Amino acid sequence: MTLSGKQDYLDYLAISLWITSDVLSPETVTRMIGIIPSYVRSRGTPIPRLGINRRPEFDHHEWQFREQLDVQAGDCIGKRSEEFITQFFEKIKMAATSIRELSENHSVTISLVYQAHDM
Repeated sequence: MTLSGKQDYLDYLAISLWITSDVLSPETVTRMIGIIPSYVRSRGTPIPRLGINRRPEFDHHEWQFREQLDVQAGDCIGKRSEEFITQFFEKIKMAATSIRELSENHSVTISLVYQAHDM
């Protein structure tokens, strides 16, 4: 919180590779693609920070590799975002074949999030 009582929020650009599956554990996904995840959650375990379980029909094993570029006041994100995104894809490039194979029977998503509270 700031002195004014408003919440301080971090501005950032983040990119993630998400792999979810009903049958493949996060450990199995890690072994298959050879990338250390940033976040994992096994099916049937509570959601971190919320402490609640998902309904069984919506519950999956979750595996995520995430990179974040923090943005400071006055930053020109356009100058750094292309390099940041390219570096992310370079890190997952060696696993492209395995990721493609996983996408045939499991959910594979790449998400890009830009969070800015002041424009």
